[in-house]
Amino acid sequence: LKFSDCLPTLVMKADNEFISVVFRGDCRVDFKKIKRDFNIKDLRLATPDEFTQLTHLPVGAARVYSPEVSRTLIDNKVLENEILYGGSGVFNCSIGYFTSDLNKIPNSVFTDLTE
Repeated sequence: LKFSDCLPTLVMKADNEFISVVFRGDCRVDFKKIKRDFNIKDLRLATPDEFTQLTHLPVGAARVYSPEVSRTLIDNKVLENEILYGGSGVFNCSIGYFTSDLNKIPNSVFTDLTE
């Protein structure tokens, strides 16, 4: 697989809530844009303890769909691919996601997240 075939997920603390940021692996997330567009003052990655306590997963095993977060931000560039491969919650297996199905994630929004 190439980086452009991957669908990384970042679990982040945005002010007082946790969010997921989903993007294509060959893109770079613009955190200033996220803060500006979503009126977030403090944005950072969840700490390892926060991640495991929230998701009940080992650090590094994030899933594309994390029901524990309040909102999922998905970069529009993922729609340029029909299928992307992302986390499943375990290290030895990835899942092929039809990008057209990502809009079914509850509390998700497609937006421009990357540079």
